[in-house]
Amino acid sequence: MNLQSLLQNNQIEPVNTNAVDARAQLNKAYKQYHFAKKNLSGVGDEDIVYNHIYDSLRLACTAILYLNGHRVKTSGPGHHWITVQAASLMINELPNEFKRIEKMRKKRNILEYGNSLPISETELKQGMNDAHTLLERVDKLIGEKEPKLPII
Repeated sequence: MNLQSLLQNNQIEPVNTNAVDARAQLNKAYKQYHFAKKNLSGVGDEDIVYNHIYDSLRLACTAILYLNGHRVKTSGPGHHWITVQAASLMINELPNEFKRIEKMRKKRNILEYGNSLPISETELKQGMNDAHTLLERVDKLIGEKEPKLPII
């Protein structure tokens, strides 16, 4: 799979977005991240914290798409998967983080639509580390494209 196939299959589309739009998505991602960080030690709330970590990652991926003038078409199934895949292709870095994000997406999907699953402290900490890495990278990419925007 590549970006061209995502475009040809009508899964992503070019849109008139820019660094300001990407920054707005990244700000939402940071809110999710900070909520998860603040509530990381909550016993019994692991699934809620896990969802917030995942949402921070997904929103950071959306910011990558916006920064590159694209968005995922949400009319079809699998738009979270497409968002993660397209973002990975667009920045072409952080391969281990994107593999773990995909694992989180699958687990979050089961938590959301299926059975309850245990979430370990290790999974939460790794998710937080991956979120921190991706959010900082996207922040830097936005700053490189539009240096006048305030950096978080």
